[in-house]
Amino acid sequence: MINPGRSYNVEDYKEIFLRRKLYFVIPLVVVLLGACLVAVLTPKKYMASTLVLVTPPRIPAELVRSTVTSGITERLNSISQEIMSRTRLEAVIDELKLFPEESKKMDREALVALMRQNIKVDIPQRASENLGYFAVKYTSKDPVVAAAVANKISSLFIEENLKQREQQAVGTSEFLANELKGTKERLESQGKELADYKRRHLGELPEQRDTNIRLMEQLQQLYQRNEESLRAAQDRQLLIGRQMRDLENPAVQQGETGSGGRSRGSFETQLDDMKKNLAELQSRYTERHPDVVSLKRKIAEMEKRKDAFNINNDPRYRELANNMTATEMEIKRLQDESGKLRSQIGQYRGKDRGRYGSRTADVFACPGV
Repeated sequence: MINPGRSYNVEDYKEIFLRRKLYFVIPLVVVLLGACLVAVLTPKKYMASTLVLVTPPRIPAELVRSTVTSGITERLNSISQEIMSRTRLEAVIDELKLFPEESKKMDREALVALMRQNIKVDIPQRASENLGYFAVKYTSKDPVVAAAVANKISSLFIEENLKQREQQAVGTSEFLANELKGTKERLESQGKELADYKRRHLGELPEQRDTNIRLMEQLQQLYQRNEESLRAAQDRQLLIGRQMRDLENPAVQQGETGSGGRSRGSFETQLDDMKKNLAELQSRYTERHPDVVSLKRKIAEMEKRKDAFNINNDPRYRELANNMTATEMEIKRLQDESGKLRSQIGQYRGKDRGRYGSRTADVFACPGV
């Protein structure tokens, strides 16, 4: 016996163990035998596990925002509830022909409950926002069945996830299409309003000031050149008119038909004088009087030579007349052009004074505007 008042060392404990070794060996042997019996007699169960990795989308979120707004854990829990529903599990039981013996004794609801007990879905509670994983485990007496069910359940998870993503993508596409249509209509409306505003206030906008100044400079230069051309045309008109009058009224020379005396004015004057003399002679004498007969003969000769004294038959006069007509048309055109330029310059001056002050318009003031 062990004496409580005695102090024991290692040798003493060794001696006690050797003396009573059966107290230690027998319980150990009994426990080992019991464990072996339990391992042999207990029905064997196999667990198959499938690890599914959830990867983020390959397109950067900065370019295309993901259509999935919930977290991975929340999404997996939602999918898990859908997969573990009675409808889904009954479909798996029928497809894989599970529980052939139990189905003879148990109803469908009990079979679904039994299968739900054998399924274990491990979803980590601290999965990252874009990267996560989950494990699907199934326990069965048949290892082949366990592996098949685990793979089937994991594939259902993947299919359901893709289905939800597709539904969300379709909804997002419709939403984006509607937003795009609305935005396009708003932009078109705003663009139309802006174009109408610019058209109504053409030349009055602040950013058009420099353009208005350049246009005023160009109009001023055009106006000055046009006025110079107009003055030149008017001077040319005066010169042509003077030349035509010189041809119409040359200096009357001595003689009835002198070489330099063929002019419209001198010929008609002589003819008129002769007709007046004839009328005076006819009032005093008869038609057979020698003076009357002689004067009639001279008048007839003058009438025959009338075309030779017509100024319109002179080539120089006709050329001057054509030049006068062309010059008058050019003067009319230049006057109309000057009027248009004055009107345009006046409009730009009014815009410039109304928007930017009167100093810029005064710089480009032109005569006659």
